[in-house]
Amino acid sequence: MAKRRKEHEAEAQILNEEKQQLQTQVDDALQQLQTVDDALQQLQTQADDALQQARAMLPQRVADLYRAKVPNRLERIMDEFEAAYPQALEKLAAAYPELNETEQQIAVLNFLHFRAKEEADLLGLSDNTVNKYRSNLRKKTENASFSSFLD
Repeated sequence: MAKRRKEHEAEAQILNEEKQQLQTQVDDALQQLQTVDDALQQLQTQADDALQQARAMLPQRVADLYRAKVPNRLERIMDEFEAAYPQALEKLAAAYPELNETEQQIAVLNFLHFRAKEEADLLGLSDNTVNKYRSNLRKKTENASFSSFLD
């Protein structure tokens, strides 16, 4: 009986040591997870700051691109918009799949406060054609605000 008891005590001691080792490993893993979580939060903050900066600079960058008369101005303006508002166009297309590419571009240009004449210049269309696209855009979206697709 005493021998058996000693065996049980020895087994209990081994199990207790294993439990302590496992607990140490769990604690170490939790600490690593916390470190990774802290790093991810810091990266998210940096990404948010960069996005805010891109949004703050967007009007000036777009105006500069428009005035510069550089090749592919429209594509570059759209790229700047997409950098400042990631996935906004995808959300717009998902909500209104009937919109064509030109109507989506006009939605962006309207959001960026371009006048119809400036939009016509960028798109290589007449003022009347741009106004027709604007009208179609309003009908198809039922005058929905483009701002709702930005965040």
